[in-house]
Amino acid sequence: MLFCDNVIMGFSGLNQAAFDGEKTGRLFLTSHRMVFNNKSSSDPLKSFSFPFVALRNVELEQPVFGANYIKGKVLAQPK
Repeated sequence: MLFCDNVIMGFSGLNQAAFDGEKTGRLFLTSHRMVFNNKSSSDPLKSFSFPFVALRNVELEQPVFGANYIKGKVLAQPK
């Protein structure tokens, strides 16, 4: 299992307050999924996990003046 600190995660297209704004925390990478743990204990979103099979439109961005980052979409099934 690998992890990376100071990961910034943002959500869009959701109408729930827990997903508003950017979240900073630690991202764990396992053999089957990714797990994000929020650094802020007062934030309503404590953690977010998703399997690799739910990832779509994954892109590796390598800006000239900035850090490399991965972006993509996670498909979720409604309840």
